[in-house]
Amino acid sequence: MQRTDRITSLALIGLGLIVVWLTSRITYTSFTDDPGPRLFPYFGAAVLILSGLGIFLRAGRSEIAEETIPVDRAQIRRGGIFFVLLALYALAMKLFGFYAVTPLLVFAVYWLIAGPKRRAVWRGAVLGLGCTLAVYLLFTLGLGSYLPEASMF
Repeated sequence: MQRTDRITSLALIGLGLIVVWLTSRITYTSFTDDPGPRLFPYFGAAVLILSGLGIFLRAGRSEIAEETIPVDRAQIRRGGIFFVLLALYALAMKLFGFYAVTPLLVFAVYWLIAGPKRRAVWRGAVLGLGCTLAVYLLFTLGLGSYLPEASMF
């Protein structure tokens, strides 16, 4: 196991446990069946802990030697675009609501990931609407939670 893999996996697991501990200290009372502000941090903590465990378990089996990977400016630019898209998504969701903004974000992320040869407008539209519907079904019907509504209108 590489030393950096061990450090990364332990850091992710530790960070996930810290998030669980801090989230459990949130006091929240609700008169509805809304899961409250603890739901998303618990999901995030689970992802951190599972990722850390995955890195830890996989690192010992890797036969590929670490190589120096050259910096690709196109990938750095795409990473920056993803960051800007998520920031705009958060702002737009506050202004226009979940239902108007989420299909557009999913379409934009698909367009960035698919690459020029595999892009299709119809596929992006289907993905955007399908993901929005799936999140709606999961959170609104499945968990009884509320999705952000527009504050501008």
